[in-house]
Amino acid sequence: MPSITVKNIPESLFNRLKAAAERNRRSLNGEIITRIEDSLAPRRVPTEMLLVRIRELHQRYDGPALTLDQIDDARDAGRP
Repeated sequence: MPSITVKNIPESLFNRLKAAAERNRRSLNGEIITRIEDSLAPRRVPTEMLLVRIRELHQRYDGPALTLDQIDDARDAGRP
């Protein structure tokens, strides 16, 4: 299994990681791996939140409307 070395960790960060590892009954290495995995895991966003964001962006857009042909061309441009 691959390994990495992290250098120059600020002492305060090291102490917080060590304390968290003790609280979670993990080794320091296990705590670091768990935190990295959690930070890189895909996040599911509820559909309703996505729709709200899309509507907000749509309302702020004041450019010309795209035609279906333009959308198809843009989509196809990125495909081999």
